[in-house]
Amino acid sequence: MKKFLFFWVILIFGFGFGYLENNSVNNDGNNNEDIQECVEDKYKIEGNFDLKLGNPGNYEVTAGDIGFFVPEESNFYVYSGSEELFNYQGTNFAYNFEEAGEYQIFGHFVDEDGCEYEVWETINVYEQIYLYITDQEGTFDYIGTQRFADNNIFLKKVVLPQKTFLVEDDFFQLFSDDISNFIDAERIIINTSNFPTIFDFMGRFGDLYNINFADKDIYLVTGTGFNFLKRTIAQYINKIGITSINVVSQNDLIKLFSDLADTKKVTKDKDYVELFSIDFEDVQKQYFLSYVVDYLVYNEFPINLIGLMLTISVGVLIVSIFRQVIGFSVFGVYNPILFAVSMVVLGIQLTFVLLFISFLSSIIINLFTRRVYLLHSAKISLLMIIYFVIGFFVFWADRFFAFNIVDYSIFTNSFIIFPLIFLIIVANKVFSENFSLFSKGWIVSFIEFIIVSFVVYWVLTWHGFQFFMLSYPDIIFFVLLLNILVGRFTGLQLLEYLRFRPLMKNSGEEE
Repeated sequence: MKKFLFFWVILIFGFGFGYLENNSVNNDGNNNEDIQECVEDKYKIEGNFDLKLGNPGNYEVTAGDIGFFVPEESNFYVYSGSEELFNYQGTNFAYNFEEAGEYQIFGHFVDEDGCEYEVWETINVYEQIYLYITDQEGTFDYIGTQRFADNNIFLKKVVLPQKTFLVEDDFFQLFSDDISNFIDAERIIINTSNFPTIFDFMGRFGDLYNINFADKDIYLVTGTGFNFLKRTIAQYINKIGITSINVVSQNDLIKLFSDLADTKKVTKDKDYVELFSIDFEDVQKQYFLSYVVDYLVYNEFPINLIGLMLTISVGVLIVSIFRQVIGFSVFGVYNPILFAVSMVVLGIQLTFVLLFISFLSSIIINLFTRRVYLLHSAKISLLMIIYFVIGFFVFWADRFFAFNIVDYSIFTNSFIIFPLIFLIIVANKVFSENFSLFSKGWIVSFIEFIIVSFVVYWVLTWHGFQFFMLSYPDIIFFVLLLNILVGRFTGLQLLEYLRFRPLMKNSGEEE
């Protein structure tokens, strides 16, 4: 019993002593849990670390990557070598560097727990800024930015994302952090095949930030032909306010950067640099259609639409040749063109998904009209409604089950409805009740239809051919003549010749 009482006395005494000790520590403010240890990289300095001479640099202290902290005390010091040029007490400041060169900013910060932090940053001030826009990752490996820096030139490289189509958000994201370099650049070197999009975004940047591109030297690295280049860039004259650019071939890129780095100026006597005028008054007006296309482009008519119209004209000729000369049955002339355009706009995968939806809609309509008579207009209206309803269910299933068949980003443009309607028109012809579906003749015709559609699709997406048609739009008259000749062809078609060749051979032997 005594041992039992002794055990409880010791236990109670231990709990009481522990409580008093913890309470005493809390009252004295010495609780280990309340002691805050100093952490590394709690603060950093943000601002313009590469800037042009004459532009003030703006700098501020911000929290590091571990959270949001505001220092209780902050002091900044600007040094040129060991010489102190400026000091400031506060969380942010601006400083105007009087000479080009390298400077250091030192920040001394104290947090609420008394921890001290020291941050150093190097600032480079240049006499000139060059902007290099490219889609090639390794270009700087043979350029060497140090040669530019030795002459007080900052060569800012911007690498475009590897995407077929760039959107506005891509471009703004690239320049959002250092828009001053874009504004202050004396020279802009563009080295990408997607340069029309770059000029388009430059026009938007010019309006947004009031940039005068006429005061800048613009170099375009390209191997594109003269006529196409003229028409491609001409549509941006009013947007970016330039009438000429300097054109350099891809093979002379190293020469260009070598001269820019060493002399700061590429003179007109350089044989690899061609001053390219894009003023409408300087355009040679030799051919009628070329003049009309130039006039439209210089008045901001979309050149991509002109190129598409010219290539579709060739696509129609291809369909006519397959029908009249080769002997393909392609369900009319319009349908392969509409189907090919749908594949260009929607993509091949989504186009065939929608074609399958059109097929289901047509089957449902054909089965329904066998029991309930409908006029043709009501039948087409019902076909469209069922097509859209089934489309909703297919899109829902794709999202819900994460099949990821459909790229929904294309639907941000409401005009995408037109290719969707194109497919209804195509399906109404291909899956018409006038044809015996899945018969041998229908299957052959459907395969021929797909082949011709893909040939037209290949022509429409062949950028080299579109460049050629834009460079020489008067060729469309030759295409027109070929259409007339094909339309007057009354001889044996190629497939007919192959089919009747044995008969013709026997007939020739009997004679």
